[in-house]
Formats: sequence, C-alpha cells, structure tokens
Amino acid sequence: PVWDNNIVSGLFDGSDGLDAVLSRLEDAFVPRPLPALQSEEVADQDWERSWLERYQPIHYGHNLWVCPTWHEQTDDSATTVFLDPGLAFGSGTHETTGMCLAWLAEHPPTGYTLIDYGCGSGILAIAALKLGASHATGIDIDPQALQASHANAERNGVAESLDLYLPEDQPEALKADLIFANILANTLVELKDHLLAMRNESGTLILSGILADQADSISAAYSAGNRVTRYQDGDWVTMSIEKTPS
Repeated sequence: PVWDNNIVSGLFDGSDGLDAVLSRLEDAFVPRPLPALQSEEVADQDWERSWLERYQPIHYGHNLWVCPTWHEQTDDSATTVFLDPGLAFGSGTHETTGMCLAWLAEHPPTGYTLIDYGCGSGILAIAALKLGASHATGIDIDPQALQASHANAERNGVAESLDLYLPEDQPEALKADLIFANILANTLVELKDHLLAMRNESGTLILSGILADQADSISAAYSAGNRVTRYQDGDWVTMSIEKTPS
C-alpha cells in the first residue's frame, strides 16, 4: 500500500529441492500467481555467528557510539547506546537514523526535552537522554515499537525519563525543545501542522526519512516562517526546521 515495487528476500530449507520450495510459495499466493523471482543456493553456515558479526559498533560525531549488547564498550569516554537489532525499526545502520544520531552528537541536548515521533526502537530518544536530555517522549503507531523502546531504555538505564504513547494517547498539550520525525516523506507533509505545534517557541524539528528527490517538496511545505537546513547522506536527506527570528 506504500511502495509501487517491493523486493522480499527469504531463506528456505532446500533439502527437498527448489521445486518443493516453489510449490509451497505458489500455494501461499493462491489465487494470485507467484511474482517474478530469482533464486540461489546458499551454503549452510553458523547463522548466529554470522548475524552477530554483521552488527558492529557505529560511531557518530565525536562522542556517540551505538553498540550491540554482546560487544564491549568501544570508548569509555564517549556516550554509548547499547541496542540490538530487532523487530522495531532503528538500529542506527540506516542513513536516515544515522544522520539524526550524528545531529544529536554535534548538538548535545543537555537539559532539553525531546519527542521522538515514530520512535521505532527508541534509539533517538535513548541517545538524547544519554547525551543529557532531561526527558523524552516516544510516539509510535506500532505497540511493538513501544515495547521495544521501553526494553531498550531499561537496558540503557533511562527508562524512568522516557514516556511512550500511541498517537491517539499522547497528551494534547505535549511540547518539546527537540522533535525528531524519522518517518515517510508523505507522512511528514500530512503531519506538518501537528509536528510544528509540538515544537517549543525556540525549539527545533528534525525531519528524516526523506529521499533526495523528495527534499524540495518537504522543504517547501515547512518553509513558511521557518529556516530549513538540509543534511544529505547518499540518497537520503535530513532537515532541521527552526523558527525564523522575527
């Protein structure tokens, strides 16, 4: 319902041969035909070790690391968020999340309040709290994301400073100094008034999840009365939205 084209990858037991796998897939798609596909044989391996090795600590700015829980802390003098990849989106590996983390690392939110709209794993709220934010609120449409955010906040020792809500349950007068919205570009436009209304008078709204060819339309939607600053990493753009001084 969101994208015109989807690519799904699956790993299947091939002991009965490719024909058996295709037969099961065809049954699953009935009455629709099986979509176009490609297949290859993958040699068996120690999948758990392979999965663990894939996720290594990632450095943002000069003092922020995101580190899987099975890995030792890389820099004792830096701020480290311990987080494992899971069902909820946001482990720091994607450019959209990475640019938000880099922004936080370069703009320490000491004493600030923060809203993470579309919090996923809670990584941005947790990073902000560990970098000195006084309080954070995470909002997501997926109850599993709220569960993941709470578990990750507990693992990082900041659960008492993080409130979590479904959108329909968030307080009406909720405002913050920093608001992060790392979601789909069309949704950023639809929620413009809502997101801006949650920003304190001198606050900053950070938008992410924007493809480069969507940036102009997002900037135009938010430009009235605001100063828009763009940051780009490859095909992805993040924007800071600050109120234009009168």
